Amino acid sequence: MNARTDLILPAAIGAAFEGGFLMGAIMLPAGPHALIKMPKAIGEFARVKWGPEDRDIPALSLCDGLANTRAMADAGSEIARKALDLGKDTYIPALDELDVMYRVAKPTAEETVIYGRNGINLHAIPPALPYAFGAPKQTEIEIFREGGAEAFETDDSYWSSTQCAGGSNDAWYQWFNDGYQSCWSKSSAGRVCVVRRLPL
Repeated sequence: MNARTDLILPAAIGAAFEGGFLMGAIMLPAGPHALIKMPKAIGEFARVKWGPEDRDIPALSLCDGLANTRAMADAGSEIARKALDLGKDTYIPALDELDVMYRVAKPTAEETVIYGRNGINLHAIPPALPYAFGAPKQTEIEIFREGGAEAFETDDSYWSSTQCAGGSNDAWYQWFNDGYQSCWSKSSAGRVCVVRRLPL
């Protein structure tokens, strides 16, 4: 997959766009897409479970959250159905889509966790290297800074729609205070932010 680095985005990163906020771009098999975060008032949910943990769900993509979310919904995930019902092609982001948003909208000045695969993102445009000391830094976009109207919460992790390949009971999540990524039981409660995408 050849990632394009010459893309011209349709709006500034973090700007209001197409009913949400433009968070960057992600490379899918079908080509580059703009990633749009829905407003918190309608597109964020707290203390929700990922879905059934007693079955292997074909939701393994690191970049295609829409396909993952549809697979989750087909398997009986209530939060996946709720995300899909929010609007045209709304969905729970895949792990690499969460990473794109973390790099743009990290709400705190807390040190980013340097651990495992944290930050490796071959689907981001441009592809991203692992997190490093001092990077990503706290966002400069005021509405996404801690306490801002659209800031990611720091008291809980955010579910991705990516099931862990190593076990059908777990799915990937990410903290937005420090970027930590890992797998967690699907029956545990976390947060979900809903996104959509547009081809570029």
